Amino acid sequence: MSGNTSGQALPAAFGRYTPVELLGSGAFGTVYRAHDPLIGRFVAVKVMRLDALDDEQKADYRERFRIEATAGGRCQHPAIVGIFDAGEAHGEPFLVMEYVTGRSLAAILADPAARHGLDALAVMTELLDALGYAHAQGIIHRDIKPANVIVTPQQRIKVADFGIARLDGGNMTLAGDMLGTPSYMAPEQASGAAIDQRTDLFSAAAIFFAILTGRPPFLGRNMADTLVRLTNETEADVSALAEPHARFAPVLRQALAKRPDQRFPDAKTFADALHQAASGQPEDDRTRIIPAARPPAKNPPVTMSPAAIPQDVIERAAAELAIHIGPIARLQVANAARQAASEAEFFAILSQSLPDARQASRFLRAAGQTGTLAATQPLTAPPQNSPAHGYAPHAIEAARAILAAHTGPIASLLISRALADAPPLDTVLDRLAASASSPTEAANLRGQLHAALTGKS
Repeated sequence: MSGNTSGQALPAAFGRYTPVELLGSGAFGTVYRAHDPLIGRFVAVKVMRLDALDDEQKADYRERFRIEATAGGRCQHPAIVGIFDAGEAHGEPFLVMEYVTGRSLAAILADPAARHGLDALAVMTELLDALGYAHAQGIIHRDIKPANVIVTPQQRIKVADFGIARLDGGNMTLAGDMLGTPSYMAPEQASGAAIDQRTDLFSAAAIFFAILTGRPPFLGRNMADTLVRLTNETEADVSALAEPHARFAPVLRQALAKRPDQRFPDAKTFADALHQAASGQPEDDRTRIIPAARPPAKNPPVTMSPAAIPQDVIERAAAELAIHIGPIARLQVANAARQAASEAEFFAILSQSLPDARQASRFLRAAGQTGTLAATQPLTAPPQNSPAHGYAPHAIEAARAILAAHTGPIASLLISRALADAPPLDTVLDRLAASASSPTEAANLRGQLHAALTGKS
């Protein structure tokens, strides 16, 4: 390819690298094919866009770029996209990477004819060799999925995007690490548990399953359904493997085990098992599959509510909630989507997973839920008049409506909690005003709530 086929004006050079073509663009990054005049070769330059981020997000994403540069630069392997250089230009950080021609594995899987043309075992052999190498360097990729695997015209693969890799000694959790499809994610990632190299191997096994069958092993009707299938105790349905691929069923059953300790311990053992299955040889002691006793499944079949939550709402909620509670946000979102009969109830359930009212308020604001209950019925019936708290129902409803303009659907819950132990009025007001985002807003909210509960202006 040559020239800028996008029609967009190309930016000035990034250091010595001159962009010649826009390859792709996302919410926070753009990739260009660029020319390196010093060496006389084409490279891929990945530029991070920071203009849409606040200061905290900028720091997080700069660290993500640093991790990608460090992890990719540490890996010199023929099946891993090489990182050549890193820098900053025009106020934005950039990475200089190996320019690879080919298609993403995601694009190939979406094309049945192209998928059937893949040599699945060859793809897996190279993928597992690359992962084994990275793991030996102390790097866990954490985002192995078809979109991050490039297949060249010669049917060789390149693993890309180490942006959320974990390096030895690192404990950073970036907001948004768990965004994207969970179809190739390991169960321990979805639940926020500890990860190791077996996490990447689970994702590789999910890719192999998708190449053989045309779909990921735990694919559900939507993200919430997929997460439930991934995190419950139901095993992958390896009976979906038709001949001649059924010979890989025992290997995939072990590789896709929900518990890491039941999977293959490393990439080489996994690859050896695949090749033994392909050749029809019996398994040796290293790869023998010993079925583990499993308790009966505790989770009933998933039944989405009649008012199923739209996918874009689920994605937005997962992104915002992850900022507050980390990777477990995905599981919370999946559970809330199953329980909720409406979008308002969905967000109210999620807000209860936050440790305090202030965080709940910020989450609801960021998710676009401020004031959504101002003209609707409360999700939880407000406390009724009783000697315990002494407030008339109409006063409590007035206070709920005022609070809902600040906190959204969680207002009813906050009022119920504030009145639960029949505290003095000042304590009630203090508890409710804690949901405000600033001292000024808290003072105004306190005054409004005082007037509503006492009937005094």
